Amino acid sequence: EVVYKAQRLMDDLIDIELEQIDKILQKIEDDSEPEFVKLPEKTLWLKIKQACQSGRRTGLGPTALGDTLAALGIIYGSEESIEMTEKIYKHLALNSYRSSINLAKERGSFSCWSYELEKNHDFVGKIIKNLDEDTQKMYKKYGRRNIAITTTAPTGSVSVLTQTTSGIEPAYLLSY
Repeated sequence: EVVYKAQRLMDDLIDIELEQIDKILQKIEDDSEPEFVKLPEKTLWLKIKQACQSGRRTGLGPTALGDTLAALGIIYGSEESIEMTEKIYKHLALNSYRSSINLAKERGSFSCWSYELEKNHDFVGKIIKNLDEDTQKMYKKYGRRNIAITTTAPTGSVSVLTQTTSGIEPAYLLSY
């Protein structure tokens, strides 16, 4: 339930980003400089907008996985930690894709989505075949809202702010 909602929120953030890009483009348009001065910046922001619209990349992923394992009393690097991490990532993948498929039904898929192009994709196919039959049918009909859904990014800054581990790694050096 949390992953499903988080994916929807991530997609909503894309719309907020697009609104802000439009404000930037409008400011560039309203500036008094000659067009040849504004053109490089305008071109850059139009490229960013196009990339944002065409793929609707989200990047939903965990932070503090190492803390999660510790809170569960699971020893880092143990077989149990590997199994739990796999379980967490499986739930993340399945539910974020389920959410993105439902969003595609409601709001449309990313612009270049094609079932024919994706039907033999190893990664996407592995996820889709693990979804319930109704969601698989929706996927074939509506696609996905987001071209890139999950990621495990280097979250060093966020982990410093939240005082958690930045991923699965245990805290190495808390002070110096």
